[in-house]
Amino acid sequence: MESSGTIGYIDLSRPETAVTPMPSQWRSRFLGGRTLNAYLAFRNTPKGSGPLDPGNSIVLGSGILSGLGATLLECAGFSSRFPLTGRFGFAAIPGGFGAGMRRAGFDHLVISGRAGQWVYLLLHEGQVQVLEAFDLKGKTVPETLEALEKKHATPDFQALVIGASGENRVHFAEGATREGWTFGKTGAGALLGAKKVKAVVCCGTRDLWVKSPGAFLDLVKSLYDEGAAAGALGSVLKRKGDGEDLFFRLCRDLGVNPETARKMRSWAQSLAESGVLSKNVSGRLGVMGNGEGDFMPFVRRMARRKGAGVAWQWGPLAAAERLPKGSLAYFPSLDALFKVYCEPCFEPLLARPWTDCLPDVLSHEGRAFDSHAVDDAKKGRAFRRVKGRRLPALTAEAFIANSLGIGTLRLPGGTTGKAALSVYRDLVRLATGFQFREKRLVEIAFSGYALERLLDIREAKGGSMPRWVFRSMDGESARALGGPREVKAWIPPKAVLQGWEKASLVKRKVFRQLGIEAIWPLMR
Repeated sequence: MESSGTIGYIDLSRPETAVTPMPSQWRSRFLGGRTLNAYLAFRNTPKGSGPLDPGNSIVLGSGILSGLGATLLECAGFSSRFPLTGRFGFAAIPGGFGAGMRRAGFDHLVISGRAGQWVYLLLHEGQVQVLEAFDLKGKTVPETLEALEKKHATPDFQALVIGASGENRVHFAEGATREGWTFGKTGAGALLGAKKVKAVVCCGTRDLWVKSPGAFLDLVKSLYDEGAAAGALGSVLKRKGDGEDLFFRLCRDLGVNPETARKMRSWAQSLAESGVLSKNVSGRLGVMGNGEGDFMPFVRRMARRKGAGVAWQWGPLAAAERLPKGSLAYFPSLDALFKVYCEPCFEPLLARPWTDCLPDVLSHEGRAFDSHAVDDAKKGRAFRRVKGRRLPALTAEAFIANSLGIGTLRLPGGTTGKAALSVYRDLVRLATGFQFREKRLVEIAFSGYALERLLDIREAKGGSMPRWVFRSMDGESARALGGPREVKAWIPPKAVLQGWEKASLVKRKVFRQLGIEAIWPLMR
């Protein structure tokens, strides 16, 4: 491969920037994208940093295939500890932002600290600049993108930005790209807002080296043709904004997740109609209790943290703690509640998306189960074994796809994930010259998965799903939303690492027990 890549480190508190070449061994251990994001987050996030604390790091990462011509398949990655869930997670950023990072000279960006004033980051020709953003504060997402594009009028312009909800640290504020994609519904916008970063802009014209460009593009075209024949490209090719109603557009302008905002307003409406909310509060929120309230005041007050809208900014579980007892019983459903706390995965070549919850539970048609394990069992797909441990095939595919810088790609045929993994292997070989066996790809995926889980365990003080998910759900709410039995089904068994929270997890024995001892020398 021509080069291993470049990593930018930004400490906004000072402010201070550093640009370093990526060690070549990191490519062989993590490839890039999601798995390397997890490693960088582990190294650069101090223990005990709350999601919105200055110490919590944000890692933006492109994959090693970003910018090489697989445009509709491409995605960058946003990794951090998210405010809505309190857990470490990964959000795919569809579109060309990852390509923009690489053309600007960066494969990964680690953002820490908090700026003293509003800023935006400019990546250009291998340099990082921290620029003032006074004129951008308070602007909507479209207004911010328009202002930045005028300021940096280049054909290679790429950017991700936040709206008012991100500035005000609403826990389900999203980030948005110039292409109309949004990402990070569990609080990516709030994380940038907590650091007073209004946008990250990429401007660069660097050429990206490809080992076998003709063969690589032929393979990419065959994937497009396969997806088009299966009718799975419709949602990707659909123009952003088609079919949007006023509520949806308002949420997108403010940078708040529309699905979550709609559920929150529906909940507020039910509370108003039942008399749980006073007429005064209902009136100020725009939910009068008669089913005909205007939705505009509710969304605006919630996104801007004004007046009666403040209590709703933390999401349903935290809001329920500030509302009268039993309020959560009026939430639309248990399934809707958990979908609020899920981060969907970007899948360009599959019409049916799948959703990760906290951390491996899927909500589908009102049922709770381990998403990858059950999907594998239904399809006859075997687990992939890694040093005595089992990793569901879909999990391995997702991590490798996101590490390559493409969306999670599902291919028909095959029962163990070998079909997809062989395609990933060929894409890497043709693009970079790296030779990886399928078994090695699974090991890389497992490394990334283990590091993400270690970060969760380190901060959650235990391997099971944090019990805060149900701390506000009293018996009345549990029965209304499906009953205690169904609620209990959402809490997975205790993890192997339960009880290790009292000691540091950065120990050789911990990595040995997890089967990732090969990473240990890199942690020192």
